[in-house]
Parts: sequence; C-alpha cells; structure tokens
Amino acid sequence: MKFLGLVKDFIGIPKIVKSLMLSSLALTVARAMSIPFFAIYLSLEAGLKPSDVGLFIGSAIFISTAIGAIGSTLSDILGKRVMLLVSLLSCSISLSGLYFFDSLLLLYVSNLFFNIGYSIFSPISKSIISETVDQKNKFRAFSINYILINVGWAVGPLLGVWLTGEKHKSVFLAASFIFFLVFLYYLIFVSSEEPKEKKIESPSMINIINVLVQDKYLLLFIIGGIVLSTVYSQFTVYLSQYFILTDHVNSTKFLSYMVTTNALCIIFVQPLLISYTEKISPTVNIFLGGFLLALGQIGFFLSGDITHLTLAMVVFTVGEILIIPNQSVVIDRIAPDEMKGAYFGAQNLQTLGYFLCPWVSLLILESHGSNTMFLTLSALSVVGALFFVGKNEKNLNSV
Repeated sequence: MKFLGLVKDFIGIPKIVKSLMLSSLALTVARAMSIPFFAIYLSLEAGLKPSDVGLFIGSAIFISTAIGAIGSTLSDILGKRVMLLVSLLSCSISLSGLYFFDSLLLLYVSNLFFNIGYSIFSPISKSIISETVDQKNKFRAFSINYILINVGWAVGPLLGVWLTGEKHKSVFLAASFIFFLVFLYYLIFVSSEEPKEKKIESPSMINIINVLVQDKYLLLFIIGGIVLSTVYSQFTVYLSQYFILTDHVNSTKFLSYMVTTNALCIIFVQPLLISYTEKISPTVNIFLGGFLLALGQIGFFLSGDITHLTLAMVVFTVGEILIIPNQSVVIDRIAPDEMKGAYFGAQNLQTLGYFLCPWVSLLILESHGSNTMFLTLSALSVVGALFFVGKNEKNLNSV
C-alpha cells in the first residue's frame, strides 16, 4: 500500500475515527516537543544522576499504569467521551505544572498526573478504532493511526528545539496549550451519543477482572509486551543520558535527531511494509520485530558517531514498526465485543516496561557504562520475542 492508498483509506474512515486520529496527531506534536527533553532538564538543570532520572520518570509511569488501566476499563461503564475529557484536561494541567513548578516533588506530581491522563487516553482511542472500523480494515486503520502519531514525533522535537532553544521548560507551556485546545474541541464538537449498534451492556468490574485473569493467552501476550516495551518504549530517556555523558553540549540536538529519525522512518517505511505484513500473522511480525530491536541495540553498541547511531536507529525503528500496530491487532482479535475497553486497558499494563526501561537502563548505564546497557537491552529484545513463538501463534489463529 503506497501513500495514495493510505490517503484513500483515511478518507474512508468513519468521521469520529478521523477526528480521533487528527487529535492524536496534535497531541503527539505536543508530547514530542516536550516530554523527550524532560530527562535532559532533570539531569542538566535539576542535577539528578542518570539512575535518579530513571527512577523519577519510571516510577511515575509505574503508578500511572495501574490507574490508567482502571480508567480505561471505566470507559466501558461511564462512557468513552467522559474519560477522554478527563484525560485531556489532566494532561493539560499537568504540563502547565511542569512549566510553573521548580520543586522536585511538584514536578514529580505533575509528571505523574500527565502519565495517568495519557495512559487513559491511549487505550480508549484504540478501543474506539476497534469498535468503529469494520473488521477487514482494522489493521490498516491502526497502521494509519500509528503513522499519523509518528508524523507528530517527527515534527515535535525539531519544533520544540526551534521554539525554545535551550530553554527546556518553555515547551511544557506550549504543549499544555495544545492539549487544552483538543480538550475544548471534544467538549464542544464531539457528541456524547454513541452509535446504537455499538451499544453493548457493560459487564461488572468483577466480571471484567475475572475474564482478564482467566485469559492465559492475554497474560502471556502482556508479559512478552512488557519485556519488549522495556527496550523500545523510553529509548529517548536512555539515549538522552548517553548523549549527556558522551557529548554534553550537543545532547539536546542529538536527541532530537534520534527522535525525528525514528518518526520519519515509521512514516516512510511502514506504508511500504503494510501490504506485506498484513498477510503474515501478527505474532510472527512481533517476533521478527523483537529480533530487529536486538540488532538495533547492537548497532548502538558498535556506533562511534552520530551517523552510525542514526543507521542503528533505522534498524531499531523497523522492529518497532513490526511490533506496535500488530499488538493492537492481537488484542482486537482476542477481545470479546463487549469487553474491548477492558482488553485494551489490560494491554496498557505493558507500560510497566515504560517504568522498567528508564530505571533498569540508566541504572546499568551509571554502574556499568553504555556498552553493557545496550547489550542488556539487546538480550531483553530476544527474550521478549520468544513469548510470541509456538503455542501463542496457534492460540491466536484459533480465535
């Protein structure tokens, strides 16, 4: 599927999904112009050590993961629009807190509530796509959404550097304003009514939890996803600290190059891969993606300059391309219609890797150096890939 095909598919998507995707694009620009540089701010201006930066960022993600899973499950009961509005307002207020506060405690609380808000928004958006788009077009819909998000990641970092230079905190206020505009859009223009044909009586919270616990395939999927997300989810955090240690002066610029390379690769490579990868089982794609993540980390280990790091990032990114959209396809296939929100909320538990990634990687970086860190992350990529071999494939095909 080429770019014209993507445009055609996007035009054919239901209006509510188009609005959601464009909103996600705007929100990603806001996140990309601010959040990747938070680790640099904590290190250079707040004076935290790499391991402390990892714990500061990672623990907030850890706490927000459980709360976000509950929030996305509540969307099945209270309604998705209500939870979307809550999450957007929470993110906007929290980002403004990162701008106005200097206290580490208040910065931590602001970062925590930002992560809670976005951990609610993300699975709800996936659930809406799943429930609204017909079965044969879901993979392409998830892929288009993923590409649009990465357009935001391509634009955001460079926009952040251009707008603020070395004044890292200014981007948080600009990002807060973008989140607030999207909040107003949903408040004023998005109807609170849901399509009647999609209206399915929500199960009780106890029933939802029981089903999630009893679904052994979902449990294996989540564990494998946690291991893989430990490698790819917060690569900006460990690369930012790596750049600070190796080239303090250019750390912000080099990090923006890496984030933009990652996003541009997704934008231009994924459309070329979609027509091939959608013919292959999603678990096979995830398995192959895990091994490419491992090769990318070995590339970081062998790199001696920014050019080689960029090439390694391209390999790393292709692995990410194979993993992330296919994770959403797997969840869509195994989830009962009346529990889509609960299952996508359970998928959000994979963001435990978002906590482990900065904490473990920067602990290793501080104590054993960058070479050991990259090799350890490479090994974890292989371990995560192995969760999607054999019986998992059979179970998925039987759904």
